[in-house]
Amino acid sequence: MATDPTAGNSTAGTTRTGRARRHALQPSWSNADAHRARFEQLRHHFTGRSVLDLGCASGWRRPDWFHGLIAGEASELVGIDVDERAVRELERRGYRAIVADATDFDLGRTFDVVHAGELIEHLDDAHGFLASVRRHLRPDSCLVLTTPNAFCVSNFVYRFGAKASLHREHVAWYCEDTLTHLLERNGMRVGEIGFLRHETPRGWRAVASRVVRSALPPRLAWNTLFAVAHRAD
Repeated sequence: MATDPTAGNSTAGTTRTGRARRHALQPSWSNADAHRARFEQLRHHFTGRSVLDLGCASGWRRPDWFHGLIAGEASELVGIDVDERAVRELERRGYRAIVADATDFDLGRTFDVVHAGELIEHLDDAHGFLASVRRHLRPDSCLVLTTPNAFCVSNFVYRFGAKASLHREHVAWYCEDTLTHLLERNGMRVGEIGFLRHETPRGWRAVASRVVRSALPPRLAWNTLFAVAHRAD
């Protein structure tokens, strides 16, 4: 997955290259250990289990690459990604990676866990994605999914001045209700849904974020939504 955000078609709040100017409160996409903070809250789902990681090449050059962190916990790990060059590099490094489209894939087997981290918001065929996921789940398996939280208060703050910097590949926003509806409509049963905490980098931005979040419920305070779901049949 690409990691550079760009603006949409509007020129308001953009540079001449079309890239959105980042709001003063918006953290950098390259925050060190941002992926690790997410991983630590989900680690227990991967420990000692066979895992299929969708979009496995995303962030593979980062020191806190999520797929690499899973590799340290899972009993077996297989990844898929559409980026063929990245997959070949991961294979060279000893990882089991396959070139495949997350909206239409079939490996002919099941796993204890299918992980889709920060992926569904990139996909324009959520039905195909979930149908493919179901093929790889047993009744006792689970899908662990994360995605940006549409109603996190920071998303509204960043809109002031039209300065929010958005990922150029994002095509959808989800909240806990719409994500639940989508999963249930596609033959899944939601066992757990919630929000992942994260630490804002040091400085005045961290102080401002801490003050605001202390007064908010999790559904507004945190920008990552997670769901753990199982086959409904």
